[in-house]
Amino acid sequence: MNKENKARKSAFDVVMSLIMTAVCVVVAVFIILNLTGNDETGLAIQQETAGQDSVNVSVETVTAQDFATYTRLFGDIVTDTDPVDLYSDVSGRVTSVLVSRGDTVNSGDIVAYVDQSRPGYNYQESAVRSTVSGEVLSIDAAAGDTVTSSTVLMSIRTDDDLKIRTTVPERYISALRLGDTSTFTVTAYSGMTFNATLTYIAPVVDTTTRTVEVELDIEDGQDLLLEGMFATVSLETMRQEDVFTVPSSATLADNQGDYVLIVEDGISAKAYVTRGTDDGDRTVIPSGLEAGDQVITSGSTTAGVTVSVVGED
Repeated sequence: MNKENKARKSAFDVVMSLIMTAVCVVVAVFIILNLTGNDETGLAIQQETAGQDSVNVSVETVTAQDFATYTRLFGDIVTDTDPVDLYSDVSGRVTSVLVSRGDTVNSGDIVAYVDQSRPGYNYQESAVRSTVSGEVLSIDAAAGDTVTSSTVLMSIRTDDDLKIRTTVPERYISALRLGDTSTFTVTAYSGMTFNATLTYIAPVVDTTTRTVEVELDIEDGQDLLLEGMFATVSLETMRQEDVFTVPSSATLADNQGDYVLIVEDGISAKAYVTRGTDDGDRTVIPSGLEAGDQVITSGSTTAGVTVSVVGED
């Protein structure tokens, strides 16, 4: 009896093992088939969604160009020449002064008359003419005053001598070239920009400040600018030729380094780059980009996203 029971139990165990194995195989196959189907369906949905939900971006096509770096300097508007004093050719009494302080005169203009007559002698009034063109800076004699040929009647500041005197840090000296142009502003005329040309570079460096004195001739605005005004100058201190640049806002960084996003076959991708000189607005890219690359400059996107180019900066 025991032998029969054992035989039956052994056969039963074998059958049950086979059944359980078959069930496990069926379940495994079912799971695999479902997972595969879901992956394919998910991929199809992702592809369809990617095509429908592309991100609009603006790009800038990379091209080689010159890049200049400007340094902000502060200086004063000055003149090399002292005001020109005007005198009468004769001694006598000033009969009239024809100009006022601040008036503009031309060389040869009559600015006053002096009568050299004295008791018993009558002379024609002598005209006092300006010897230069400029602005009347001061008037030192009035009608009725007695003057001699050595009395200063008035002073004229010449118009064409205004310039900016400032200093440049020693490290920028090698970049300076006589004839370089620059722009400057003054507080009195907010929003206006004037032009100046570099005309003088001092031959020595100030050992205390480690700067060199420079002068720039003012090219325009002579009728608005005054000696003594404070000028803010934007002077070119470095130029690089045929380099790639991108907007500084387009440069990003992760744990692998600096990069920009570019468009490759309609997909945004990271392009790891080397950053160079940065002027605040644009950054030089010495390596990592090629001419023709489309750098994404605006649009909310990350790498691996389908994008649509809607504008180029």
